[in-house]
Amino acid sequence: MIREVIGLAQRIKCKVEECAYNDSYLCRAEEIEVRSSGENRVVNSTDGTACETFKPKDATLINPEK
Repeated sequence: MIREVIGLAQRIKCKVEECAYNDSYLCRAEEIEVRSSGENRVVNSTDGTACETFKPKDATLINPEK
């Protein structure tokens, strides 16, 4: 069962071209975390979610001190 779950992580689609984990529209992060994005924790569509795993492709340009 664990092998099946790990295999699924390799097929997560990502359409955020600015994310460092996006490789040909597939997420290459080892883990992902998705949460509710609004104050109201009841989510009825994808618009109410946010990927916490997002990492800018060039984080040094955005946060030079890191």
